[in-house]
Amino acid sequence: MSQTRVPSKQFDVVSIKPTKAAYTRPGMCRGTDTKINNPLLSTQPPPLGTCVYNGTTLRNLVRWAYASELLDGVPDLVVGGPAWAGSDRFDVQGKSAEADKVPKAELYEMLQGLLADRFKLRLHRDHKDVQGYALEMRKMVPG
Repeated sequence: MSQTRVPSKQFDVVSIKPTKAAYTRPGMCRGTDTKINNPLLSTQPPPLGTCVYNGTTLRNLVRWAYASELLDGVPDLVVGGPAWAGSDRFDVQGKSAEADKVPKAELYEMLQGLLADRFKLRLHRDHKDVQGYALEMRKMVPG
């Protein structure tokens, strides 16, 4: 079953350009609640109410847009799609007119809408069993 959720808000300005970049440059969505506390950041953060991703693949855009639903560092949670989704690179920018009122979570919803509208992204959520370890904390009993 394909699922497409239309976000309540959309970017007011969108730019998507194919690029020949050989690597993904740092990118982010910057909402009113975004904390930028890395003084070693190699690039300037985007303006408030803006998402900027340069030299990135569609597969990476999906990971970032749905980051709250996906586990960081687990690359196989996004499966399927055309081969070019992992190889063709794009410079993507989206900007909200209400820059000083938009939290980061809302910008990610706008990014999800951009992917559905411009890339015709359709999702299918499924469960997948994976191997792993579970670490549990237990109280130590003096003995």
